[in-house]
This record gives sequence, C-alpha cells and structure tokens, in this order.
Amino acid sequence: MHFESSATVCQRANAAWEKDAGQNRRVVLLYALPALVLPILVTAINLILEGQLANTGGLSDIGIRSTLQTVQTVLNFTIRVFLPFWQLGLLYNAMQISRGLSAQPKNLLEGFRRWGAALRLMLLRTLRYMAAMFVGVFLGSLIYTATPLSNSFVNTITQITQDPTFANATAEEIMAVQLDRLSFWDIGLFYGLCVLGAAVFTIPVFYRYRMSDYALLDSEKPGAFQALHESTFLMQGNRMSLLKLDLHLWWYYLLLFVSTFVSYADLLFPAAGIALPFSEEWALMIFTLFSAILQFILYYLFRGQVETVYACVYDALKKPEGGDQTR
Repeated sequence: MHFESSATVCQRANAAWEKDAGQNRRVVLLYALPALVLPILVTAINLILEGQLANTGGLSDIGIRSTLQTVQTVLNFTIRVFLPFWQLGLLYNAMQISRGLSAQPKNLLEGFRRWGAALRLMLLRTLRYMAAMFVGVFLGSLIYTATPLSNSFVNTITQITQDPTFANATAEEIMAVQLDRLSFWDIGLFYGLCVLGAAVFTIPVFYRYRMSDYALLDSEKPGAFQALHESTFLMQGNRMSLLKLDLHLWWYYLLLFVSTFVSYADLLFPAAGIALPFSEEWALMIFTLFSAILQFILYYLFRGQVETVYACVYDALKKPEGGDQTR
C-alpha cells in the first residue's frame, strides 16, 4: 500500500488535527514543557555540581567528589532515558488524532507502559544503524586508501617516517606533524568519503525502520522484532516517497536544527575567535535557555501537526483498501 502525495497527506493530517485543535494543542503543550524545563534544570544542576567539585581536593574529599560525580552521571542518564519514552507518548497521541480521536494527557505515558518492548526496539534499531554506519565508514576509508586518492597522504607519511629527525619522536609528535603537513584536501577527502559511505549505507536502514515506533504502539502485544519486521514490510517501495515528505517539511527540520544549534553557541563563538561579554558558565546557561525556549515554541506550534502527518502515513500504509483504522 502506498500513501498519497506529500501535499495530500499534510492536508489530511491538518483536517484531523483541526477536529479538536484546542485539546490537541493542550496535550502538545504538556509534552513540550519538559523540552523547556529539563535542559535548563540539568544545566543549572551540572554547573552547581561542577562548582562543588572544583572546591574539593585532597584525599579527604575523595568520597565527596565520588558522590557528586555519581549524582551528575545519574542525572544526565535519567534525562536521556526519560525523553525517548516521553516522545513515544506524543507519537501515540498523533496516531489517535489521525484516526479521528482527540489527544489525551494520559496517552503521553504510553511509552512508559510499553517500556520493555520500547527499550528493546531502541537498542536493536541503534545497533543496526551502527552496523550500517560502520560498514559505510570502512568502505569509504578503503576506497580512499586503496586508490590513487591517497597518494598525497602516503607520500607525506613516507617522508615523515624516513626523516631521521623523527627517529625518536613519540606517536603523538608524529601525528601532530602529519596533521600539519597534510593539506585540507587530503583530510577533507578522507572524511568526506567516510561520511558519504556512512550515509549511503545508513540512510536506507533508517528509512526501513522509520515506521517501527508506530508499529510498536499499534500492537496489542508489542514486540521489538515484530515492529522492525512490520516497518520493513510497510516501507517496501515507499522509502523514496517518505523522503519526499521529509523534504516537503524542510522548514520544520531547519527550525529544529537551528534551535538545537543555538545550544552550542557557547562553544562556537570562542572557536570562531569571538569573545563573549560574560563568563563561560553564564554563556552556557544563556544559550541553553535560549535554545530551550526556541524548541518549546517550535514544539508547541508545529510538533503535534508534524507527528500527525507521519501517523497518517503509517495508517495509509497499514490500512488495506476500504479498511477501517479506528480502534
């Protein structure tokens, strides 16, 4: 089964959203609140803990430092684990909206109700992405090293290794000299081929499992392998259509990228030689806050509708001709 054109599926999703837009937007607001609160809270707590760690020293404070570092690690880990399950709740609400129902706050917990299967799905999917990426990077590097593309690189390495002045140099010193003598073209070509190889192998796998979250949420007896298998079946012959839909929504992904990119401005400005008029700690807090506000606005205004679009795609792929998807 194939789904309609990008414009048609977006119109159908918008019509489903507008049936109870007020309630749907309230649920999305509830979903978006952690996007605003959690980054700010975690950043503030990390800065406080780092300040406490800086004030500890000596053998007498080993226990305190260990406790503070443990708290910091557990906090960051908890947030990283929480958000994917919370996102599944939004996807479940989007599926209800696409089927003519209204979003409900209790549905935001659906990911936690299915936490076992959801966790297995995330792990299996990540492992397959990583395997595809590894193969792509390996082949990209192999193409570079086994062809004349690496001649300049090989000549530079040969000159350095045969130079008697580097006979007693450490590996770090030799590496520094190599990087200094290699041209931007040599380095860029190597990394470019690795990135291209990773993209060529990983993107098809990514689209193959694109519907796996919806398949997991749509099953009465959820299973990770079943969700991956069903997504693979549904995406046969539809990966290019879904890519076109992603490109149709380019503005949303661009805004999402910008809102995320802002959170790294405290590192990017100094790297570009631009001095900020406040301390590193304040820069981290300010840009984290700014990024969180931008993401909150983006989520509140558009995230619900965008996820409803993809839920409509899943229903179109899942539903047989003349079938009924209402549960």
